[in-house]
Amino acid sequence: MTAELFDLKSVTGYLKQGGVVLAPTDTVWGLMCDFENRSGLNKILNLKHSQSRPFALLFDDWGKSESFGLVIPDYVAKLAAKFWPGAMTIVLKSASPRIGYVAGPGNTIGIRIPAVAELLYLINEFGKPLAATSANFTGQPAAAALSQIPDEIKKNVDVIYNISVELSGTASTVIDCTGPAYKIIRQGDIKNDNIEAVVAN
Repeated sequence: MTAELFDLKSVTGYLKQGGVVLAPTDTVWGLMCDFENRSGLNKILNLKHSQSRPFALLFDDWGKSESFGLVIPDYVAKLAAKFWPGAMTIVLKSASPRIGYVAGPGNTIGIRIPAVAELLYLINEFGKPLAATSANFTGQPAAAALSQIPDEIKKNVDVIYNISVELSGTASTVIDCTGPAYKIIRQGDIKNDNIEAVVAN
């Protein structure tokens, strides 16, 4: 039976052993693991019934992204200041070989800082970002409650970090910031009008 824990250090221990954690974010429930652990990532793909795919990286601090060789257009600083922590995933180019297991096309990576204090503490305690994706079967709706997650997933993760979070129920807005102008890849709660207003100022 999957352990259901609230203790930060115990959950961190599972991550350091290559385990997969099921936890709520500020948007939907997610599956998380060490982004440099191939077995953990493969386990998540198997749980989701998914082929190879890019993962987002959850950071606790935007400043810690400096070691990932990111190519950051000027307007990204405005977006980060306005919408992080929060429901925005920003896709950037990276020159780092560390993201090889989780990278998207062209060595890109989606980055987010979730607005959940307990997750930020977990990432800080772990010492590096977490690879993350929604806790659902590929092609099915994302889960806004633990009860909506398939039993197959809940029974086969290593630990459920069942912290108390008010979820929006809508996945994050994903924007491609690999060029001089952003492009919305997936619309979430943060709308284009709000993004345009921030970038224009």
